[in-house]
Amino acid sequence: MTSSTLTGSEIIQVLGQDNTGQPAATTNSVTTFNLSQVNDFGARCTTALALTNSATLTQVPGMTVNVIKGGQYVFNVYLSCSASAGGGIAVNLGQGTCTAATFTADTWIYNTTTVAAQGNTSTLTGNLTTLTGLATAFDCTGSFTATSSGTFAVFAAQNVGGNASTTTINVGSFLQVQRVA
Repeated sequence: MTSSTLTGSEIIQVLGQDNTGQPAATTNSVTTFNLSQVNDFGARCTTALALTNSATLTQVPGMTVNVIKGGQYVFNVYLSCSASAGGGIAVNLGQGTCTAATFTADTWIYNTTTVAAQGNTSTLTGNLTTLTGLATAFDCTGSFTATSSGTFAVFAAQNVGGNASTTTINVGSFLQVQRVA
């Protein structure tokens, strides 16, 4: 097989050869393969988000991506943060405009090198694992199938509102998403 034609990003046609080594002229020798579109994309926090006296979920600047209905995705959210013992941290991925089925996420919240909280969830719209305590990093890995096109975004808040301490999501935090089917 010497020739292939890429149509869009999902169909490849492989043409057989004739006796001279050239692509065959008849469609009888064309084999078509449907490939899953695979994309890797993401977003990065562009401006620090400082939350004081606020348990209200606020979108982390720059951390939103668009997903397509029917797409199956895997994701990783990493937040470099500083959360005080009084305010803590809460993170939510379900405040964007997309909806999801078969959502699963595993979450770890760290205080320097120690895991301070960990958990998992099977719902997009609920808060992920939360912590009322010192936090320096938040890490979440999961997957979902988009049941509507829209935005998949990272929102954060203090876990305990009314606290004078500040919870900050630092520049460089990121959301990485890959469409796998």
